[in-house]
Amino acid sequence: MADVTAIQRGYLKDPVQFPGFSLDPPKSGRGDVVETLRQGRMYHRARYEGGLKGTEVGMTLFYSDLIAKMWVSGTGTGVPTKAVKGFVPDPDAVIPLGHCPAAGKTPEERGRLWFGQNQSGFLFDDKRMEIGARATRLFMRTSAADGGEVESSYGFGRGLRWWDAHFQEIADYDPQFARLDQIMRWSAALEWLSTRSDSPRLPGLDDRDVRDDLRFKEWYQRHSELRERGDLTFVPGARETVITGLSKAHEYCGQMIVKGGVSLADTVHHMDEGTWRPGAVPEADRRAGLYDPSSRLDSDGKGKISQVWLDGEGQVVEHLDRQYSTAENGVSVIETTGKRRPSGSFGKLKVWRGKSAKRSLRIERGAKDGFITESVALEGREWGRLEADATGGRVLLRWVRGLLERARLALQSTQDGSAPARGSVLYRYGDSYKVGGHDAPWLSITKDIKAPADDLAFRLGRPRPGGAPEFLLGRLSPRPGEGPSSPRGPPPGSWLEFRGGSSAVIGLPSDRARTMRVETTDGQRSEARVLGDIVWAKAHDPLMGLNSPEPPAALLREFGRVAPVWRDAQQARDGRFRGVSLGEDGTALVGADKTIIAPPGHHFAERVREALGPDLARSRPLIALESGHAVHHGQGEIIPGKQRETMELSEVAGRENVFVSDWMRSVTFRDGALISGWERQDRKVVVKKAELKIDARIESPTVLADSQQQRTSSNQTLTWLRVTGPGGRPSGGYLPTPIPNVQSTSPSPTPSLPPSPPLSPRPNPPSNPPSSPSPPPSPTPPAPRGDVVTVPIWLVCLDESPQDPACAP
Repeated sequence: MADVTAIQRGYLKDPVQFPGFSLDPPKSGRGDVVETLRQGRMYHRARYEGGLKGTEVGMTLFYSDLIAKMWVSGTGTGVPTKAVKGFVPDPDAVIPLGHCPAAGKTPEERGRLWFGQNQSGFLFDDKRMEIGARATRLFMRTSAADGGEVESSYGFGRGLRWWDAHFQEIADYDPQFARLDQIMRWSAALEWLSTRSDSPRLPGLDDRDVRDDLRFKEWYQRHSELRERGDLTFVPGARETVITGLSKAHEYCGQMIVKGGVSLADTVHHMDEGTWRPGAVPEADRRAGLYDPSSRLDSDGKGKISQVWLDGEGQVVEHLDRQYSTAENGVSVIETTGKRRPSGSFGKLKVWRGKSAKRSLRIERGAKDGFITESVALEGREWGRLEADATGGRVLLRWVRGLLERARLALQSTQDGSAPARGSVLYRYGDSYKVGGHDAPWLSITKDIKAPADDLAFRLGRPRPGGAPEFLLGRLSPRPGEGPSSPRGPPPGSWLEFRGGSSAVIGLPSDRARTMRVETTDGQRSEARVLGDIVWAKAHDPLMGLNSPEPPAALLREFGRVAPVWRDAQQARDGRFRGVSLGEDGTALVGADKTIIAPPGHHFAERVREALGPDLARSRPLIALESGHAVHHGQGEIIPGKQRETMELSEVAGRENVFVSDWMRSVTFRDGALISGWERQDRKVVVKKAELKIDARIESPTVLADSQQQRTSSNQTLTWLRVTGPGGRPSGGYLPTPIPNVQSTSPSPTPSLPPSPPLSPRPNPPSNPPSSPSPPPSPTPPAPRGDVVTVPIWLVCLDESPQDPACAP
């Protein structure tokens, strides 16, 4: 009650000076201050506002302000380095060199920090107010040369920005910060009430019953439960002053001096009688915060909402526009734009924008037939895509990286002092790096660090022994040969040569080179020339040249691993493809007569990914294309048990890793997909418990192969088809998207497999597909014995006449 009374009293007695607190360094000209700094200590003086001096509220604000400064600088006994995950005080932090100033320039910054009201955590209208999960924010501003204030640099604000983003974790560690958030909530409610002449005041204590004679020195010493218990030196005098130690010596771009405070709620006073309320936004769609009154949103969710943030004078300091629309394909689009920020970061990279450039982020979300996707683009460049696929009896989550993600990985490697990491880019040609697909820009890294125009660019700082860091500029530019401003491209008719690495040079194919036919899952065809581990591709070929999509470029980059697999397929001529990972950029199905390239997320690529073992140099899962599906034929050894049971087919549906005999194909499969509910579940079957031995280095023991063969004692070969367990063939009775112009099997079919029918168009899936009998949760991988693991399985065959050969004793 005393806290509420003190805060309410402050708003009612002084409509201009709202309750708050500030802890500032005194004027530097004083001799005692100079001596204090010379001794390696910091000097802070308290200033209370709105009648909070000597109150319990004032003590909490004093403590919060002081401890935030101390802990960020690494001083005190309660620094939560171990207690709060992710907290790193400035002396222990590593500032990316790209955020440091050039050699010879002093990186000093002076500014202020303060706790204040989180404007995005409150929603006000004429009759009520709503408070969100978090009421408090930590603000920081740097002094500008003209006397104003600007946003702080990365290094100056790093620790405080982290604190702001993780305020709740700090509050869970130190209850005084949780109390600060509660004080901010009450202050917002009391400020709102104080602006309304018709609103009642909250009941409170008499002024004589609210203690206002507290001094922080005695309060700090008396409260032994505080997280910070280090010694503080207090200076005698009417105005409370405390001296703290400086942070430990550490390597950093420069030095910092900060002052700060805690300002309680003042948003309602700056709203100017409702100016910042989104009147044209439906009430159900309104969110906490302040909004430009021009914001509009119709019943279909289309429109523009502009959120604003105000400073202590009621002026707009930040403006964020969100445009909501729907694309022609039904995908929802949210495009967010804001003003340029000088200290923008992309991972550990410094984003460098021109003075007139704006920040923009575009998000596209779509959902259809059990498939959800969300793609993200920054400054008009694709960052990546998150996909959730629930079409195969399980949910697969995958991140498909885009141009900017590859550029980020490459630039980060460069900033760390090495060449772009293998796999971060598609490949290098000259001084440029291919990071995107068809018609996408390339990445260049130069020592020309002039301020960029409005295009997105990155400033890198690379360590240099014994001296200042070397600064580089990473930017996106036209591909080689595309235009007058691009690097020189290869001459017409030339070939790109790859010799087992991720760099391309101009070179002619050897006369002894053999031709590899290459196809994509959307029907494009081309070819490459191969000699050993060396591969050549036509430089201007639309599928394999400089302007190719990403997966063919990844095939060229990874050809050192593809080449031995191609030789294996040619020697075997067994009608099957060998799966090869192309890193995060796709998968190759390598056959004797052609190689099919599948992009990330395609069901061919997913099936190969599930089948691969960890030893990618030896893992070559055998894949056949049957009715448009990639079917994994395992290479494990089946060891049947002696126990046999007879039951109805329905009784085995819930068991893990059930394999049915080839005679049951028509009962459990249609057009290559598992039949939902299967056919005639009352049919009698024989069930045998067995073990499957797998070399875990080259084949996954978690997602088992779709087909396994068993050699019997009479030298017969039995084929078993998996119908339950995670991954593998799709279920639900409908096919994934058909792949045009791709043969269903390799041209030399294996005698043990029936010829596959041509691809069928995808039928419309049911609105609520029936559940498959095969979606039990993924099992825990079996414990390995050396490189071989043993997985329990069930073998099922028909108990009918004529006898299923797989049921023979």
